[in-house]
Amino acid sequence: MRKAVIFDPQQDLRYAKTNHGSDLPEELRLQKDRLERIRQARKEIEAETAAAAARQRQEEADQARAQADDAKEDKVSEAEQADLSKRAEAPAAKARAGREKAEEAVKAAGLEAPDLEPLEAKEMPRRGLSRKANGSPTAKTQLNFTDPDSHLMMSDGHYLQGYNCKVAVDSDHLVIVAVCVSNQAPDVEHPEPMLQRIAATAGALPDVITPMPAT
Repeated sequence: MRKAVIFDPQQDLRYAKTNHGSDLPEELRLQKDRLERIRQARKEIEAETAAAAARQRQEEADQARAQADDAKEDKVSEAEQADLSKRAEAPAAKARAGREKAEEAVKAAGLEAPDLEPLEAKEMPRRGLSRKANGSPTAKTQLNFTDPDSHLMMSDGHYLQGYNCKVAVDSDHLVIVAVCVSNQAPDVEHPEPMLQRIAATAGALPDVITPMPAT
């Protein structure tokens, strides 16, 4: 009750006595404005899924090119080198097409130029919005209006809209040596970049890793 006495006047000053913090913002009160916001959200979803598909195609193209280069170093026959080089052309073409589509989608959404390069080892993975093979979103792809970077995740058997946070602690000295925040729900891709961050901070990789249960 004491907190209410303090906070109520503050909220009246912020929102005015006739409004409440739960009211819809001005830009969403009219139906036409809500429809416009939905259209914009759709464009943002299309931009994100197209960028994700472009990064995947670029990674596949890099792997195909690396195989062709390794073949040259291994001194395989010219016929095999030519075959691997030819195989690398298709992924490279798909990567270029994916990049063009992503840039067009980002431009249509009015967003900044996307990062279309594959993630570095120390970078945390990004969420994978549901998408088709061509990079277009599916009917189930979702975006949160209030916090677009957050993602729907499962926690203790319940869904929540949030982030996946990680902390690495030196158990001998109780010092935090690495942290991360990702909007990807599954943990399977998180250990490698966390180890890279630990090595960057501590100068060495840990001898033992003890995972703690999520709370």
